Amino acid sequence: MARYTTEGTVQYLGRKDTQVKLRGLRIELNEVEHQLRTQCAEADQVVADVVSMSDDPKDSLLVAFIGLKDTSLLLKDTQVSQALQIHGQSALLSITTDIRTNFVALVEALGQKLPRYMIPTLFMPFKQIPRVPSGKTDRALLRKVTKELDEVAFALHSLAVADREKREPSTPTERELHLLWADVLGVAADRIGADDSFLQLGGDSVAAMRLISAARGRGLELSVAMVFDTPQLSLMAASLDKLAGHGEQASAGDVGHAEPLSLLNSSIP
Repeated sequence: MARYTTEGTVQYLGRKDTQVKLRGLRIELNEVEHQLRTQCAEADQVVADVVSMSDDPKDSLLVAFIGLKDTSLLLKDTQVSQALQIHGQSALLSITTDIRTNFVALVEALGQKLPRYMIPTLFMPFKQIPRVPSGKTDRALLRKVTKELDEVAFALHSLAVADREKREPSTPTERELHLLWADVLGVAADRIGADDSFLQLGGDSVAAMRLISAARGRGLELSVAMVFDTPQLSLMAASLDKLAGHGEQASAGDVGHAEPLSLLNSSIP
């Protein structure tokens, strides 16, 4: 939307739709919310928003705020009930085992409907989504709550695997990628497990290009499709190993079918 000023210039006011840009990629928030509502049977209210965790644009994240239904079994957990009694109906809920299991399944379902970059990084459950007196969603409060997450809470709400549960990289390719991820993402290597996702750890399109460049510098034919289609470290490594295996088979096949050298004509002295 725009308007003419009294000086005759055009002043840009903003977009009327809900399309936003995150790390160079356009995201339609309405579509994200639609899929969240469709794929999560426990959700009564959903809000998708981009939250800047710092002044650095690279620290912006796509976040899903999910208000649970009154009948949701996820609210029956004692830990959740106590939080609601202490902090009120609009308090951010802890990620219990049941909530985490439900949200992990939600991420898998979203992966069938949305491109990877449109799948939220953080999942924030509420009994009721906070609202301002006019009845509109209190997005300012939602962003504030998100920014105040400490390191442990951030890991829980990003559904990252707990450090004690992380599986060590076991194959040569996994170990190679493990070191590359740590360097590109600026994350300590001991915080990255074989089951972690490049995207969930903060990877974006820019980081993906850096990773691809670094990988190819070490002889790994990593592609953009591999990064976004198989963001899990072990799966990304498996894709690389599969590609390398096909290459070796193709080379072996070429040698096997090569025409033998012709013998020299015996009449030639």
